[in-house]
Amino acid sequence: MKKITLTYIGKRGAGNNYSLEMTKELLKQNCEVQCVLSKYIGNINDWKYLSKEFPTLQLLFIETYTSKIGFIYSLTSGYIKYAKVRKEIKRFNPDILYIPMLSLLNFYLLPTSIPVITTIHDVEQHLGEKSRLVKFLYNKTIKKSSKIIVLSQKFVNEVHQKYNIEKKNISLIPHACFKSYLPANYTPDFQSIHKRILFFGRIYPYKGLEVLLQALVYIRRNIPDIQLRIAGNGDISNKEKHLIAQLKDNIDLHIEWIKDKDIEKIIKDVDMVILPYIEASQSGVIPLSYSFGKMVIATDVGGLSEQIYDNTGFLIRPNDINELVNLITSLYKTPNIIIEKNKNAFYVAHNILTWEHSASTLLSVIK
Repeated sequence: MKKITLTYIGKRGAGNNYSLEMTKELLKQNCEVQCVLSKYIGNINDWKYLSKEFPTLQLLFIETYTSKIGFIYSLTSGYIKYAKVRKEIKRFNPDILYIPMLSLLNFYLLPTSIPVITTIHDVEQHLGEKSRLVKFLYNKTIKKSSKIIVLSQKFVNEVHQKYNIEKKNISLIPHACFKSYLPANYTPDFQSIHKRILFFGRIYPYKGLEVLLQALVYIRRNIPDIQLRIAGNGDISNKEKHLIAQLKDNIDLHIEWIKDKDIEKIIKDVDMVILPYIEASQSGVIPLSYSFGKMVIATDVGGLSEQIYDNTGFLIRPNDINELVNLITSLYKTPNIIIEKNKNAFYVAHNILTWEHSASTLLSVIK
């Protein structure tokens, strides 16, 4: 039986459920698991429920921060502040300390005698997210890691070159599909075409929302009643605001942090999800879309091409408005293709990109 300490001290976002799903599957595979989590984690009730389902699960909720002042205090006093947590980890005596997603203060929780496996979701910071402090803090954790997990094969060489880590210590575990957002016995409606497309997730310049809005100007000439749903938190540029105003009759706008309980209603009645990214590492939006049985159109950047499985969507060139216009227009002329790809996406989510496979691969890395 493997003993694993999982540390994730973020508060919200995909990391919450990524950590939860991996923990759940490790427990199912008879691992003894200790989890160190922020007391402010957004899905705390799910963790408490999991500990009732698996009484061997040990949960440690620690004080992190909720403001910039709190972050500065935690950063400057973290070694002392988290000393008790490090002692608890040593007392648990895990075979490995596993970090499923980097958090800013992770490095304070790493006892020197325990090997560390860290999953790197983004090898490089994206446009609009770059911060020297974030890079510095993440690198402190990565340098203490004995093994690295990447989500796309493309980034094995980049991690090897950037961090001087031997390739034998870099492993691939593709992003599994989130199922915790699905209601019990969820069954997609594969017969209805809603003429609604979705842009989902945090809004940053590298996500290419402006490209999609420019494409919509032309798409609606052929499909006047098409709807673009934009759902996510972030900053919309002045150009994007102008386009949204111009396209207001074709826009369904939700500029806010989308709560877990609201994700189903955001996704379930769209025909497809669009990722017009200008740059990328990989995207959790793709496996999330597959979970709900939604095909994906994504740009061929970063590791996105590895996530678009056969017959689950399309890859297009970045910044190519004409290609995006032509593809979406043609799909609505042949809706049977949309239905077919949505069915295939749902199959991939529930039979290939599973947490069972991810946890099994992680355990093989530990061996």
